[in-house]
Amino acid sequence: MLARRRSRFWLSLAGVMAIVIASLAAIHFVFAYSGDQVCKQYAFPGAKDCGRLDDALTFLRQVGEALNYWAPAIAALAATAVACFTLTLKWSTDRLWAEAGRQREDARKSALSGVITARTALRSAQAAERELRAWVSIAVELYECKRAKDYALVTVRVTAENVGKTPALRVGVSVVCRVVPTIVANYGELPAPQAIPHPLPSLPPGSSADQRIGETISLRDIEAGLAAARQVNFAPMIVVDVIVYYHTVFDAEGATKRMTSVRYTMHPRIAAEEWHNEARMRWLNEDGPAAVDQVNFGQDKSAPVYLS
Repeated sequence: MLARRRSRFWLSLAGVMAIVIASLAAIHFVFAYSGDQVCKQYAFPGAKDCGRLDDALTFLRQVGEALNYWAPAIAALAATAVACFTLTLKWSTDRLWAEAGRQREDARKSALSGVITARTALRSAQAAERELRAWVSIAVELYECKRAKDYALVTVRVTAENVGKTPALRVGVSVVCRVVPTIVANYGELPAPQAIPHPLPSLPPGSSADQRIGETISLRDIEAGLAAARQVNFAPMIVVDVIVYYHTVFDAEGATKRMTSVRYTMHPRIAAEEWHNEARMRWLNEDGPAAVDQVNFGQDKSAPVYLS
């Protein structure tokens, strides 16, 4: 393309030069049409010999008259040459812009195609990872619940099972217990992750591991929970948040741990006719439950949980 544009430019320049040469040839023809007439016309007064005339001066005078005579034609030819050159330049520029536009559009389409291909590959990789990665489920069983003088002890057996297709690595579990009014049973925030969970062995696909974990609730936290329950006139309950932490084989070094969490609640097991009296408040006092069969323990399926 660039070579073609250069050739068009030189052809235009050659045309202009041809016009100039033709003009000079015409002038020379006019000058040479009759030597005697030229001599007589431009002879100085008193000149005896036309041969002595200054040929250069005579030529210049003749050129001046020729240019003056042919000035309109020369101007028209020059304007035509300039117009042709301008049109050629405009045509070349338009072609250049059109070609640039096509190249830009081709580049845009190529980039868009690359983005679509990359997104498709990413979605395929993510789908394959979801299909093949480890997924850890949790089951919790209440093992012990008792109230001592300065604390309450809740012991649970946590079973973690890998229901995915690749191993779950660096597995750990944490249990946190707290006393809250029953009114917040289906509300609240996500459980707080613990910095140092209890370790569990890595879980191959289809395998499980369990651990018995006991957590204490201090007397201060029990009294604060009872006071909050009395303020809203609801029975207190114990919330048990369990979180399992692990990595998959697809996680890079230093990646955030995957988490699965469940929330269980414990309520006093008392007769229905006593539910609205002080018995519902006393179950966490010092004479509170001393055995598992004195409480109701179940999963709060409406609570916010982790599943990552």
